Amino acid sequence: MVHYALSMTQEFWNDLFNLPIATNKKARRVLGQMMQDPWSQQLHPEQVRQAENGVHSSRVDDNYRLIWKHIKPNHVVFCLVDKHDEAYRRARRKSFALKDGIVSVADIGEIGARAPSEQELFGWQRPKKDSVGVLFAGYRD
Repeated sequence: MVHYALSMTQEFWNDLFNLPIATNKKARRVLGQMMQDPWSQQLHPEQVRQAENGVHSSRVDDNYRLIWKHIKPNHVVFCLVDKHDEAYRRARRKSFALKDGIVSVADIGEIGARAPSEQELFGWQRPKKDSVGVLFAGYRD
């Protein structure tokens, strides 16, 4: 039997205490099961797409997911509990580091980033129709 070193983030505790009472009970039951075996098929573990490698989710109920990170070989960090879509969105922003046996978790936030439109990206290469030939307009052959 594999023994896992377990850690819980402050964000996880905050999420757990802010859940509705019925969901909180379910989340604590899932947490107890995960302490025994985080890979149990009853928990429906799955990799979180577009997240850092090793970030997984387990089902609390139909609406809520528990997000956790498996750090090889045997460390599990419980990160957050939230509604399905919100949990996955938040999980994609997490970054983990293990140094000297201590796990640090960072939340990578967006700072007004957005993808440029095609016009913004290549607009500088396209001349405007009213300004064609303006650069040499004052010169004659």
